Order: sequence, then structure tokens, then C-alpha cells
Amino acid sequence: MSEVEIEMKKLKIDEDDRKIKKVPKPISTKPLEEEIFLKEKINTKLLKKHFLGEGKLEKQHVLKILNKAKEVLSEEPNLLRLSDPITGKRKTKKNSI
Repeated sequence: MSEVEIEMKKLKIDEDDRKIKKVPKPISTKPLEEEIFLKEKINTKLLKKHFLGEGKLEKQHVLKILNKAKEVLSEEPNLLRLSDPITGKRKTKKNSI
């Protein structure tokens, strides 16, 4: 057991003890893989609600989400193709002093 883990045990932090009692306690359950991944698509509505409730995920689910994001983003172009001539108007502030 690491020093940090030992210190955390000594502190005995109670997740139910909130300074503001109206704030709900964190979600204690982790969603199942079938709930997160619906037909190979990520259930973003569930994840948003889960994260707003301070919920956690299993490491394997996080890695799968990151790999899926990497897959999608790698298919996206990362360079703008522009035709010339390119013109623009530059806005400047006038000094009021």
C-alpha cells in the first residue's frame, strides 16, 4: 500500500458529507458496457448525465471511448483548404484618450 493510500485511509473521507447539504452525493454506480455503447455508438446523453452527477467509469470503458474518439477524429481533415484571393477586414480599436 502506498503512502498516499495510507494517508487517505487515515483521513476517512465521507463522500456523503457535503458542506452544502442540498448538493446530491456523487453517483456511486458505474454504467455497464451495454448502457455506454449502443450498437457501437457512444451513449453521450447517459455519459453527460453520469459525469454531471460526478460518476466514474471503468478503465476499460474509458479506453474504449478514447479509442473510438481517436478513430473518428483521425478521419476528419485537419487542414483548411482555401482558394485565393483571400481578403479580410481587420478591426481596430480607436483610442479614446
